Amino acid sequence: MSLTHSLFLPLDNYVEPARPPRERLREALAEGVLAEALGFHAVYCAEHHLSDYGLVPNPAVFLAHLAAQTTRIRLGPAIANLNARNPLTVAEDYALLDQLSDGRLVFGIGSGYLPDELATFGVDDERRGSRFAERLTTVRKLLAGRLASHAEPDCLLKRDQLPLYTHQPFGPQLAVATFNPDSAHLIGSQGLALWLMPHATCCERRDLIEIIDAHREGFLERLRLQPGVLGEFVRPLVAVCLPAHVSNTLPDALRLCGPYLSAHLARRPYPRRSDAETLTKAGLTLIGGSGQVRRTLEWLASIGVTEVMSMHAFGGMPTAHVQASLRAFAERVAGLQAAEALENA
Repeated sequence: MSLTHSLFLPLDNYVEPARPPRERLREALAEGVLAEALGFHAVYCAEHHLSDYGLVPNPAVFLAHLAAQTTRIRLGPAIANLNARNPLTVAEDYALLDQLSDGRLVFGIGSGYLPDELATFGVDDERRGSRFAERLTTVRKLLAGRLASHAEPDCLLKRDQLPLYTHQPFGPQLAVATFNPDSAHLIGSQGLALWLMPHATCCERRDLIEIIDAHREGFLERLRLQPGVLGEFVRPLVAVCLPAHVSNTLPDALRLCGPYLSAHLARRPYPRRSDAETLTKAGLTLIGGSGQVRRTLEWLASIGVTEVMSMHAFGGMPTAHVQASLRAFAERVAGLQAAEALENA
């Protein structure tokens, strides 16, 4: 089965000295517009607060601006941190984005993973999971156009409040991000799509396979299907985000992007630390010549991945290099059809 290809924008700002945020934001918007022209399925934007890990505290605002500059490409947060904001406000913001974009929202959600960010919003690691689960239930009901109630000391929602209205009749596609197999199984058991970032948690390919298998098991249990029967024909939605840079050869690609990716990885408090060369040797990047990257994509499809979110801009890489890699990936690796060709088809 063919993969869907999307673009992930981390919008970090690690350049020393840091550039004015407006410059990086404008570059990211231009990269999103280019992604549509090249035929990518979606653009996703990270949410971060009070740090240079990311310049966008509310992806709905950034994506609404991008929606006004595009017509076809789908848009979504990767992810909306439900522990950081009032769930009613989150649902309102993204329902409005779905309306403004004519139903192009894909809603990625998660509990957050940076301790400093969570502490800013009064959330400790012990409460993170339970608070996220409660807020997820509330947001799902609201985006599906149903009445919902929610009660927290700082977040009250009464049953008689009106539901929200999205452009998509049954609400947007929902996807939940996680780093571990147990959570992936729970996400699958709720019939939800899974989003993964292997370079944050996986040392080897088998680590990624374990998480995807757990999600699929939960998904099949929900449908009461057994592997080997109809279950072999059911593929839950699984998106994987990987650093990407396509050049003529692997040494060329690592020479161009390696320092930027290593800088990006070194500044982020991921559960597992790595660098560009180590990740690439482990087969957990889309870095290299076109043939090597295609083989990695084939492997991803074989283990159950349905969507690849390639991350081309990181660590202050010049936007000219980013756009060149985007073009090479779309044209030489993924075989995407440019927007003009799609319109004339």
